[in-house]
Amino acid sequence: MNEIFSGRGFPIGATVTEAGVNFCLFSKNAQSVDLMLFDSPEAITPIQVISLDPRTNRTYHYWHVLVKGLKAGQLYGYRVNGPNDPARGHRFDPEQVLLDPYAKAVAIPAEKKSK
Repeated sequence: MNEIFSGRGFPIGATVTEAGVNFCLFSKNAQSVDLMLFDSPEAITPIQVISLDPRTNRTYHYWHVLVKGLKAGQLYGYRVNGPNDPARGHRFDPEQVLLDPYAKAVAIPAEKKSK
């Protein structure tokens, strides 16, 4: 398992640093956020799930964490929990793996590429 630090609330997205990778996600209404690390685009199960603590990994509406030792190219996604109230524009579903809207690339499983 990787060493985890509180990280920084800027810049948004995944930022490679000398220490590892800082992840930052904006969500005004999230109640909890899990960062999930994967070892391949085909992986169904993450190799590590990092639950962000709102007391140490949240600054205003920015959820952040620094994962020591990670390098560029690490595959990741988020699970975000919050209110499910479509009338107010809230459609949180903690069962879904979300892409980072600020990601610089998206990895597609091999079987999906050929179709």
